Amino acid sequence: MLPLLAAAAAAGANSSCSLPISTNQVVKNARPVEISGWGVAESSEWQDRLELAALARIMYIYGFGSDLAAQCVMARLRDEPDTMLMNEWGLFFEEATASSLVKVRFGDGTPPEGLLVAADGSVAPSKPDVVNIGCVPVGRAIFEARPDVFSIIHAHPHAVMAVASTEAGLLPLSQASPTPRPPSSSTARAPSLRQTPSRDLHTNARTARAAQHTSALPCCRPGPEREKEKASPRTIGRYKYDFSYGSDFEDAIAAQFAAGKRAIMLDHHGLYAVGTSARDAWFVTFHLHQACEVQLRAQSTGQALVMPSQEELQRQYADMISSPDYAYDGSREWAGCVRKLNRELPGYDV
Repeated sequence: MLPLLAAAAAAGANSSCSLPISTNQVVKNARPVEISGWGVAESSEWQDRLELAALARIMYIYGFGSDLAAQCVMARLRDEPDTMLMNEWGLFFEEATASSLVKVRFGDGTPPEGLLVAADGSVAPSKPDVVNIGCVPVGRAIFEARPDVFSIIHAHPHAVMAVASTEAGLLPLSQASPTPRPPSSSTARAPSLRQTPSRDLHTNARTARAAQHTSALPCCRPGPEREKEKASPRTIGRYKYDFSYGSDFEDAIAAQFAAGKRAIMLDHHGLYAVGTSARDAWFVTFHLHQACEVQLRAQSTGQALVMPSQEELQRQYADMISSPDYAYDGSREWAGCVRKLNRELPGYDV
């Protein structure tokens, strides 16, 4: 999650707290993110809960809530890196509140579905009465492979499902399709995690094992190739989904994210998107869905499609990520999304 600015808003029922803006946008877009309820409680967990509940409802407002309750949003706690929050299994995105989110511990020695942490601090194996135990193993694998990731979205947008069912997959038919990674100078990174040696060994073993499953994928280049990803528009991965999976599935997904992917399209199924914050993961999800919608509409015309060359794509990508007035991490749009949420669907701050 994002660190709070030193000058937090005063406590009160309608108080809010500002988030830092990307360094290349301070002059043009220095708008605070007014998440309702920030500043009321000192707990960083409560702030994390407010942001995740806001993300869930923003997903609904923008049309990502039509798949009943099978989708999930997850957030790593800033002060407990082996623990995640997620929307309660059975509640729709528009019903999410800060207090309704479930807390799941996934560190070493926990079962694949994690341990549900009760309000009094007691733990018990997660069960599908309130925990989406299908999302937990994938979420924990991603968090372990990417210490910088603090937010994960798993959703089933219809346009993404449709494009992910085609052999060609995502095509460069709109500016949104590359989904560039924001430059490091303008990306608000999460604080580094203090990991124990045993956890480091566990994480490295998982990543190495996962690389065996994905090294042959055309859209995934693990290991040293990750640096080359910065100069490539191929930040969207793809993986098979046959309506059932074992541990090799979550390892393969985690390996693609470890190699630098920002989102992965699952054949016939949907997407996983990650970010250093809620705004970052939301930005990727929104634009991947937009790119898929544009592609389907363009293909539906039956006309020949104008396809840019690889050289043109590389040049456009380089121009986009070097832009002095825009950052591809959602920092320009997130404040507006939260204002829209506060107008149209308040109540997430309870």
